[in-house]
Amino acid sequence: MRAFNSLNRVGASSLSNEIASGAIFFAVGGIGWLLAVTNKLSCALRSLWLVVTMVLAWSSCG
Repeated sequence: MRAFNSLNRVGASSLSNEIASGAIFFAVGGIGWLLAVTNKLSCALRSLWLVVTMVLAWSSCG
């Protein structure tokens, strides 16, 4: 019930930062997957989307 309270201190708490960056990474990755499956992106935009997703994955690790 209180899991969303962990996001109250984004920027100040390491756990909050990790949860927020992981959620953003999974959201961007999921949207990219959905767009790839439905063929809504061109090849160039798909490559750009993958680069953005990779950068988010790298930032959520550190």
